[in-house]
Amino acid sequence: MTAGAVGRRLGVLLGLATLLVVLCGSPVLAHAELLRATPANGKALSKQPGEVRLVFDEPVRAEFDPVKVTHENGDRVDDGEADTLTEDPDVLVAELGDLPAGDYTVEWRVTSADGDPISGEYGFSVSESAVETPEDGGGAAAPEEQDAVGGGTLGVVLGVLVIGGVAVAGFVMLRRG
Repeated sequence: MTAGAVGRRLGVLLGLATLLVVLCGSPVLAHAELLRATPANGKALSKQPGEVRLVFDEPVRAEFDPVKVTHENGDRVDDGEADTLTEDPDVLVAELGDLPAGDYTVEWRVTSADGDPISGEYGFSVSESAVETPEDGGGAAAPEEQDAVGGGTLGVVLGVLVIGGVAVAGFVMLRRG
């Protein structure tokens, strides 16, 4: 096999690998991804949270009631006016009043930069000690964040591995030819 034929095969393989990365990796990378949530998923709070804060990996649009926080009895407890921060459109904030003790569910739905809606939900709880009056040591808690498990980088890692593997295979083929 001539060096030119090997080079053409290598070019075709590299092109196919790049196409595979673009086709498989783009949908994963196209949507916004939740990076952190405050209060964190599953967290039992000993102080009032004051707000729910969701941090995404890209700017999001908060339309049509993007965050709903409900108590275990079904009562909605957020102010109903959640919005992204003007100075940081990656961050979505919903204000909360004083919460009674119990379990809470946070449901969110935003629109990512590509126009597709994404959504999710998680829970946290407020303990009896958080219900104390401010004179008794209650009050808003310091932010407690949780990193969301992200899958967006998986497509990039797999793509790099595929392209690297094709490059190594091409190099081996050139050395044999």
